[in-house]
Amino acid sequence: MYNIIGKLMQEDTKRILTPLGRQQAELTGKRLGKLIRGVNEQFGPCRVKVIRVSNLARAKETADIIYENMGASDMNGEVLVRADPDPCLNEGR
Repeated sequence: MYNIIGKLMQEDTKRILTPLGRQQAELTGKRLGKLIRGVNEQFGPCRVKVIRVSNLARAKETADIIYENMGASDMNGEVLVRADPDPCLNEGR
């Protein structure tokens, strides 16, 4: 069983986003940043405090790109924390 899990983890490190996946993550980050700051008076800010992600390779890569594109430094004084990867969030858990 351990050999199977070890092999799956090795395979996971080879899984990276495609150029389209990276572009989609960038756009997602920009959109989420706008939503967090508030679109307008009717749709005010969304109080997101923490970004959580599994420890699978593509999930971490996606989260990094999203976080970079959210404009986290421009959240009107709110702090947006990027939590460490959590294996409990992996698929199949």
